Amino acid sequence: MVRTLAATFRVTTLGLAEFADSGVESVVLPPAIVRSRLQRLVMLKLGRFEALLWSPELRQLAQSLRARDYNLVVTHDVDLLPMAVAVGGAGKVLFDAREFYPRHFDDSRTWRFFYQPLNQYLCSTYLPRCDRMITVSEGFARAYEESFGIRPLVVESLPPFFDLQPQPTAPDRVRIVHHGNATRPRRIEGMIRVMDHLPDRFSLDLFLRPTDPAYHSWLCGEAARRPGVRVRPPVPYADLIPTTNRYDIGLFLCPPTTFNLRYTVPNKLFEFIQARLAVAIGPLPDQSAVLRRLGCGLIASDFEPATMARLIESTDAASLDVLKARAHEAASNTCCPVSRK
Repeated sequence: MVRTLAATFRVTTLGLAEFADSGVESVVLPPAIVRSRLQRLVMLKLGRFEALLWSPELRQLAQSLRARDYNLVVTHDVDLLPMAVAVGGAGKVLFDAREFYPRHFDDSRTWRFFYQPLNQYLCSTYLPRCDRMITVSEGFARAYEESFGIRPLVVESLPPFFDLQPQPTAPDRVRIVHHGNATRPRRIEGMIRVMDHLPDRFSLDLFLRPTDPAYHSWLCGEAARRPGVRVRPPVPYADLIPTTNRYDIGLFLCPPTTFNLRYTVPNKLFEFIQARLAVAIGPLPDQSAVLRRLGCGLIASDFEPATMARLIESTDAASLDVLKARAHEAASNTCCPVSRK
């Protein structure tokens, strides 16, 4: 989004670090707003949400930015909604809701106890003050409408276009790939266990970011016990789709351990399609709707590894090539439109 806007407008980013691209002004949040964990938890339980969100340094920064008279302020972070509204002034404010934030980590008792009231407050207080709101799935849009009376526009999280061709599937070797964050709620071990039920002609490579280092290390151990499974280092985003184009099936078997995982339509779904892969997923509702619409995937009836394995094994090289061809047909319509120019 930053690069797209920067091609036409003067763009300033605000965050914990500078934006990498030259030609884009970066403003880094002052370190004074990063409070100790104990301070944060006490303030959360006392309901001192505005005091938690606003330090004197942050208020001063908001006043300075507001004086610039921005035409548009975009935030992707629910914690920065107050800042976006304060800076917006006479301009417009767009909230890009990547999750349903009132239930962001609802599998965690600690999060529900301390942080859920904050997110509920932020949404009820600041969503009505945004001019527009977008989100990535129908499930999220429906939840925001039911909870806050605001219906976001659904804008799918689409990657850039890559001019690639599907690679022919070898009859004796089917290569499966998964990529993303190594986080426990995604139960990535289930995808590894799919391989326990598949013959030797199938292999699985996982390109994982060690978001949770201990969990990542455990997954590496699980993979090492299976000859057809490898955990590989993450690749730069610019290389991700060309790298995965060498595979046959993009796998995302993720049980709905949280509300957000149930209704997510993740980047990787469209990245698999852009890589011209057949896509294999569990029966998550909004993801399933996308694959049915595009006709390029396999949807298991449940989230059991053995069920997914039976579905994958029921395919052959010819049927996988048909799914890849459909992904190729869909690729030009499931990418960032600006990238096609």
